[in-house]
Amino acid sequence: MADKKEDTSLAMIAGHYKVTGNWYRTLCVEGDRIVVKGIKEMGEIPILFKFGDFGEADPKICEMTGQSSYNMQLSYTTFKEFKELGVISKDGVKITAKNMMGVGVFEWMTEKEAAEWENNGDPIE
Repeated sequence: MADKKEDTSLAMIAGHYKVTGNWYRTLCVEGDRIVVKGIKEMGEIPILFKFGDFGEADPKICEMTGQSSYNMQLSYTTFKEFKELGVISKDGVKITAKNMMGVGVFEWMTEKEAAEWENNGDPIE
């Protein structure tokens, strides 16, 4: 299979994303550093994002985003490597991704919203 061409027109916004529908609850973007936070004991987990054409999107993703193809891939390693395919909005404020739990939604938050979200506790606890 040929390498996927990276789409440099897509980008994430620096700051925090509220994550629902996944085991982690926050994604943080600080320059080139991207991490997820979810389970206190695991700490921050580095994430690698790629933008490009990653094939036909799941019907639920198509319905939620209006897009027919995945335009991003995120990967991370905990006890094994995981990859999630998704669609990032053109303005970078929302990501909808297929994951092991179904479909996760990432929504960019202000600093104030992020502090409130973090203080709401761990949903797994």
